[in-house]
Amino acid sequence: MTTLIIDKFASVTGLIPLPKAVTLTTDLPTPSEGLVLAVRVLNRKTKYNKLELTSGRISEVHQGDILAIALGSRRALLGFSGDVPQNITVGGTLDLLSLGGVTGTCLSANAEEVGAPFQLEVLGAILHEGKPAHLQDYAQITPSQSLPPTKPIVIVSGTCMNSGKTAVACQVITHARAAGLRTAGVKLTGVAALRDTLEMQDAGAITTRSFVGAACCSTVQPGHDTAAIAKGIFTDLATADVDLIVVECGDGIMGEYGVQDILKDQAIQAAIACHIGCAQDPPGAMMLSHATQGYGRQVDIISGPVTDNGVGLRFIDQQLSLPAANALKSPESLFRHCLTTLGDLVAPLHTSNA
Repeated sequence: MTTLIIDKFASVTGLIPLPKAVTLTTDLPTPSEGLVLAVRVLNRKTKYNKLELTSGRISEVHQGDILAIALGSRRALLGFSGDVPQNITVGGTLDLLSLGGVTGTCLSANAEEVGAPFQLEVLGAILHEGKPAHLQDYAQITPSQSLPPTKPIVIVSGTCMNSGKTAVACQVITHARAAGLRTAGVKLTGVAALRDTLEMQDAGAITTRSFVGAACCSTVQPGHDTAAIAKGIFTDLATADVDLIVVECGDGIMGEYGVQDILKDQAIQAAIACHIGCAQDPPGAMMLSHATQGYGRQVDIISGPVTDNGVGLRFIDQQLSLPAANALKSPESLFRHCLTTLGDLVAPLHTSNA
């Protein structure tokens, strides 16, 4: 065993209260999602060269940096795709797959968006409380197969990453606060990072939750019961002093992060008071409408880049007969549609900004 100073703790390790000087073991356990390792950065990058720290701060990564990361998988259409390796050895290499520090073996990449991944030399497993640190030992959320009565849920899904979901969720939170409503912000699927829940806090959410609290580095399927994780989060929020729960589903409804399982779950469907779907273009908006109808509960409102101008808005009105609004250009309209869908489930105290 050796002692090592960590330069940067990736946000994915944030569940574990690790000291700056950590003790390493070179007797590595079998690789599994959530295992925390110390690694050394071997190469330089000028594109996608940042790391989100446990504080939420975004830090540039340099060749030679010593990082604390966690093993996990990712399936990013506009980034890296990779898995937990079958074997790891001290001195062997891994790939940094995400901003939040999820690390594994890269299988493919969108090179124009992110370039090649950072290569990381494995230095050892970080010990905490006498054993290799693992997120599973510090889980804060327990997945559940049942769902107690909840506060009204506004859920935001989309066709893919970068379809405007976080912007929509944050605008709903901001305008709900202006209307006198206390909100909780939730990230249900995706790859571990603090960025979206921090934006929800900035927008006015009084409390936030994430799948990371269930010791998930990502919700890549198979391997995670995302509906059970969602119900565990909603159960955890059942006693929270909030009027509304605003939820973002990371990635797209047809990706590999388990969004479909959440949207198809009957107990969750019954708890959803408003479903906002985000799409890049008219075909995407049509897919969202038809797919969610097939799941058992159609989207209530369309937003995202498809609503950037009148072309998409007319298509949604004429072809889908759904309300639509752009979160950036007309957030007041978006929130009014949301309030109409919520009906008597919430009672805004002030509506002048809605």
